[in-house]
Parts: sequence; C-alpha cells; structure tokens
Amino acid sequence: MIRGLLYDHDGTLIDSIALVVAATNHALESAGLPRASADEVRRGMILTTLERMGHHAGAEDPRVQADLAARYYAEAWRLGATMAHPYAGVRELLERAHGLGLRQGLFSNNEGRFVRMIVKAHGLDRWLEPVLGEEDMAAPKPAPDGLLDVARRWHLDVSELLVVGDSRVDAGAAQAAGSRAVGVTWGTHDRAALQDAGFDRLIDRPDELLPLLPALG
Repeated sequence: MIRGLLYDHDGTLIDSIALVVAATNHALESAGLPRASADEVRRGMILTTLERMGHHAGAEDPRVQADLAARYYAEAWRLGATMAHPYAGVRELLERAHGLGLRQGLFSNNEGRFVRMIVKAHGLDRWLEPVLGEEDMAAPKPAPDGLLDVARRWHLDVSELLVVGDSRVDAGAAQAAGSRAVGVTWGTHDRAALQDAGFDRLIDRPDELLPLLPALG
C-alpha cells in the first residue's frame, strides 16, 4: 500500500526550465565560456549543479565547477520564482493527496535551499515535508540515500513510498531502494525518452497519479 509520495522538483512539480537555461548561460558567459543550447541544458538537468556546470564547460576541475555553480546560483536566486512556477494541476494534486492522508515530500539534485525557496514562494510547502536537495543527502540520485532518509523520517518501509519524477535518476533511486516509481512526461523528458527508464508507469497529467495508487500498492 502506498502511504507516501516523494516528488522530484525540476520538471515534475516545478517548471523551471526557462530559469535553468537563463542562469546556466549567464554563468557560462560571465566566465568567458560559450553558451549551451536549451536542449543541452535540459539533458544535463539530471546531474547535480556542480556536475552539470562542469559538463557544459568541459571542466573536470572541482574549483572551476564550484565557481560556475556559484555564478549559476547567484543568477538563479536573482531570477527567483518569477521564472519558475508549478505545472498546471500540481497544486490540486498535492491538495488531494493531502486530503487522502498521504505523506508528501520532495528530493532533488538541485540545491536544497534554492528548491525550498521556490516551493515556499508558491505556497507548496504546506503539503511538502521534507524538501531535500543535493547538500541534504549523502549522495545524489540515482543513489537511494534521500529516499531512505525520508522513509526513516516518516517511519515507513520503502515499499510504501512512491517516487514521482521526470528522469532516469528518479527511477534509478526508486529501484535502488526497492520503491515503486511513476514517470511524468510533462517535464524535461518526453514519453519516448522515458519508456525504458525503469518507471512502473508513465503519466501525462498530474490528475492521473492518484487513481494509479491502488494498482501500484
């Protein structure tokens, strides 16, 4: 029986793609590096920010990655919630799931304090606890550390948790922990890209999630 829902942030609950593209290219250009295409940025969003910025810059030096990540977050914080907002139907999903007595949390490979700012700015924090980012987990997704931490906090078995995300790392974290996973096709990756990602089900709209729970549990 599914008793808790653990969501991804970018591309799942929050449409932040325009913000990530803008802040990424601001960071690259300010460091004298070429811009990345929107598609390149979207594909890189499965990585932590340090890894992603290093990837776009072709840099393996941790100091370079840290500098680029700092430039990225400075611009992302400046842009804030004006360029990141919940997908249509997300607010209703969270409210309905809460009404059913389901626990709901979030774990992201994005910076935790930044994710918490976005979630709070849009009033989603009333339904989500905890909200974890890359610095809050021993290892980022696809490692299961964040998921296992939430299971302990909620005093639930991992088999009672459902991961909801839009990329292979979300499915990978669920598989590593022994949880089920549902992939969403409205985010950074479409249905074709997620078919073989390891999700138990794929959905095209937020209102399709809750009716699936009896079959998944």
